[in-house]
Amino acid sequence: MDILNNYFSSLVFKYIEEKSGFAVYVAAIHTMLGGDKTQYIIAFVPSHLKTKNSGKLHTLQWVNLQARLLSGNAYKVITQSWKAPTLSVTNLDLHIVERKKEHSVYRADNFPFEVLMIHSQTKKTTFQYPNNMNLHWAIDQFQTIFNYVCPEPQKNFLIGTQKSQYPSNVFESNENIEFINS
Repeated sequence: MDILNNYFSSLVFKYIEEKSGFAVYVAAIHTMLGGDKTQYIIAFVPSHLKTKNSGKLHTLQWVNLQARLLSGNAYKVITQSWKAPTLSVTNLDLHIVERKKEHSVYRADNFPFEVLMIHSQTKKTTFQYPNNMNLHWAIDQFQTIFNYVCPEPQKNFLIGTQKSQYPSNVFESNENIEFINS
């Protein structure tokens, strides 16, 4: 989790609502895209672990993190200035695991997340993303879901592939959340 906590360390997340057993925290990023779209980073914390109304990502016990491009009024939060860090962490290589109609699933060595890249519904193919990509590029698409699947490995300890115990939250519209599992 440290990689993503550090990547978004300058953002302050605001508690918005409870949805399907999760406390939803949101940070909006100032963008030059124009139009009515806003870049959001959305953190899902199991409801029983909600402890504050706002905070930095590392202070939230999140299990699912999303980088999404949604309509500008999807959440009523103030946009923040943010620049992607130039840390070596952005060179983390993600590899395709599975392609589905709605999304493609990626994993990386020593990274405790499955990464879901949401497909555009206007494109009628499952090959919307490359077989390999780095972490920064995946986040920059703002159609990205990080689903926590296992604890970070200890030194000299191997962890097999595990499925997440939490659903991957996917917004099908600005009003609804549907859960899908990879």
